[in-house]
Amino acid sequence: MVMSLGSRVFYHVPKPISVQEFAEAVRAACPPRYPGARHTCHRRIGLATSGGVDSMAMAFLFSALRSQNPNFMVGDNPCGGVDAFIVNHKLRDGSDLEAFSVSRELSRLPHIRPHVLDFNWAVLLGSPDIDPRTLPNLETVARQGRYRSLGLKCVKEGIDNLFLAHHMDDQYETILMRLLMGHSRRGLMGMHASKDIPECYGMWRVHQTGFLDLIKGKNPPLTYNVRKREVSQLRRSLLSEMQPDLEFESGDVLPHLEIRPDPSTPAPEEYFADISSVAEDNHTARRGIPELAQLETEHGGIRVCRPLLEFPKDRLIATCEQNSVPWFEDSTNKDPGLTPRNAVRHMVRNYRLPEALQRPAILQMAGRIKDSIREEEEEVRELFDRTEITHFSTNTGTMVIRLPELMPTGGDDLARKRTLASLLLRKLMVPVDANPDLPGLPTLQGPVSRLFPHLATDAYPVVEAGKAFNCGDVLFSPLPANGAPNSRWLLSRTPYPATMPLPSVQWLRKGLPRSEHSGRLVKHNPERRLNTKHWSLFDGRFWIRVHLRLPGIFTVEPWRPADAETFLGERQDLPLKKRLKALLSEYAPGKARWTLPALYYRGTVNWATMDARPGEGKTMLALPSLGIHYPRLPEIVEYEVRYKKVDEDVLDKCKIPHF
Repeated sequence: MVMSLGSRVFYHVPKPISVQEFAEAVRAACPPRYPGARHTCHRRIGLATSGGVDSMAMAFLFSALRSQNPNFMVGDNPCGGVDAFIVNHKLRDGSDLEAFSVSRELSRLPHIRPHVLDFNWAVLLGSPDIDPRTLPNLETVARQGRYRSLGLKCVKEGIDNLFLAHHMDDQYETILMRLLMGHSRRGLMGMHASKDIPECYGMWRVHQTGFLDLIKGKNPPLTYNVRKREVSQLRRSLLSEMQPDLEFESGDVLPHLEIRPDPSTPAPEEYFADISSVAEDNHTARRGIPELAQLETEHGGIRVCRPLLEFPKDRLIATCEQNSVPWFEDSTNKDPGLTPRNAVRHMVRNYRLPEALQRPAILQMAGRIKDSIREEEEEVRELFDRTEITHFSTNTGTMVIRLPELMPTGGDDLARKRTLASLLLRKLMVPVDANPDLPGLPTLQGPVSRLFPHLATDAYPVVEAGKAFNCGDVLFSPLPANGAPNSRWLLSRTPYPATMPLPSVQWLRKGLPRSEHSGRLVKHNPERRLNTKHWSLFDGRFWIRVHLRLPGIFTVEPWRPADAETFLGERQDLPLKKRLKALLSEYAPGKARWTLPALYYRGTVNWATMDARPGEGKTMLALPSLGIHYPRLPEIVEYEVRYKKVDEDVLDKCKIPHF
């Protein structure tokens, strides 16, 4: 790595990026995520810094912007400074010195606080004996480790916006590389200016989670509370409108008029203390079935933002040169045999490509694709508005839909409508799907013909009409309907295949006897409990956190049919048992109930004496997402359950409260 600073001779001198230009780019790349919230403080932002000219230019621009406007809004909060993260991959000699040099230069910029993040390859690879340089997929593994390190550091520093310094030249290389590799049309849009952090699925607070805890915690950076001053102003305003002839001085208000602020957040739903409370406290008129309070849905996580995508690299160089900001050249970026990106970069810089493959043409193509996809998304939005979601339960992850009719008008309209139907189908699958990866449009062609018979083709005819089928991890089951046949469908998680291991989450409460004493009696301690700070993701759908008061191993696994009669059979109240079965039939019909999370204790529990014998076998304790458990369960374990992030338009259509 070579430090660069000095004069360069240009016949056409690029224009440095102004602070105002950069501020507008930041606003566009990092809009507010929670428009209804009010910020209570400044928040620092994160900057992934390699030491190259792009990240050093962005660090300087953020420093200058913060100096000019200390209250500049970044996302939902004013910017309180920049934490610059230098990832040291430790893959070559001298990387420690290079990271230190970058950190030293960054520390000279006002409002920049550098951090060096050292890669721990032994932890990342699960063994200290593996040399990462021998990995055939080194670039992929390094990318995953890099984003995870950055995500965890952002959480530790209270940051939710991480800025990356990808620029226009990077965008061009990315699209060209994807074009050569045969990516789909959507892949040719290039990098997004803003999106959830990649490579961090399942990491609590890092990926699509944490906002609820953030605003419910002590001194939250955002709030939905209304200020007392704002309430007073509203009272005076209303009184002035009601009695315009009266002059109100401070505190001179009508005694009978009182306006109170709304509560900041809905109180957490009270989970049922036991099965009887389900039957007694939550009746509905619908066949006497208890109505379940929806689980809270997650939101938040780290967002990556790329404000430099509209700026070419030569303008970043000009910015650094004009402001005497040094940068560091990484020689490995010039080795065409090291990575596919290096090969594409070498080709672009050393060969004259056909005009159709040069930067202006490629970026124009990406722009046209973006416009086309934006139009498609608007049409899908209209189809979604016409779709009925008659039921969606976050307690069970099931959804009942009634699809709109789609009739082709001839010509190319059939292909276009099949594409729109595929996009609509994918949108409806996401809230139920346990897989984080969206299904590809080609895999949805068969289901489109089943669900929209008028769109069937010779290549994808209607097969087994009116029968249930799987698509990815979602099971589509037809329901009786008064209207068109097969217009109502139940969407649920597919049953677990026998050939695959079942999903599970495990917690250990220390204090177990030695293995040779397995089966020895252990007592619960109601005065002490093990608090698990972080939530665990079960089956890609349910986030679960437990507080343990009993030594032993607790697990969450799919509810098994063998446990159903044991768990339900111990209930002596026959009407109560019938209502419970009716609840399951309503919210988790058929095989869907065997995909629900169940809480187990590895051993046996005596509910009369509240002691246990850890060892072989499992004792089922609860169905956490339904709030069903033994009456005395909180004496040995407490649980909290939330559902994964769901798109706001789905929640709005289902009238499910959210932030």
